[in-house]
Amino acid sequence: GGTVGPAGSACELPVRFAVAAHWKAEPVDAAKESAPSAQSGDGDLGEALADALLRQGPVTMACEIDAKPAGSIGYLRVWTGRPGDADAGGVLRRFVAAEDGVGKERYHSFRTGGGLTAVEVEYSTTNRLVEETK
Repeated sequence: GGTVGPAGSACELPVRFAVAAHWKAEPVDAAKESAPSAQSGDGDLGEALADALLRQGPVTMACEIDAKPAGSIGYLRVWTGRPGDADAGGVLRRFVAAEDGVGKERYHSFRTGGGLTAVEVEYSTTNRLVEETK
C-alpha cells in the first residue's frame, strides 16, 4: 500500500509509516471541510457538524486510510496536534476524554523503531441511542 507521511505521499504527516496493501490513504483538510458553505445553506450547523467529526480534544483529523479497496470494512484515521512540549500520553488521554461513552481504557507506552516514546490506548465506546458497544 505504500508509505504515508513523507513529502509527496498521499498524506504528508509529522510521522511516517507503511500502509497495508491496497488500502487507500487520503488527506483530510479540516480547515476546508469546516468552512461554512454558501451553497449548503446550513451555515453554522454544517460547520459545527464538520468540526465535531474532524476535531477531538486537542487533535484534528489529518488523514483517512480506507480498507475497502483491500476487501475489508473500516478506516484508519490519523490525527495530529500542534507541535509543542505536550507528551503523547497527555494528548491521547485528552483525545479519549473528548469521546462520549468511553470505558475500559488501557494505555501502553512503548518505543518506536526510531527511538521515540509513544503511547497507544485500547478502549470501548458505547452508543446509548442504538445500544452498541465498539
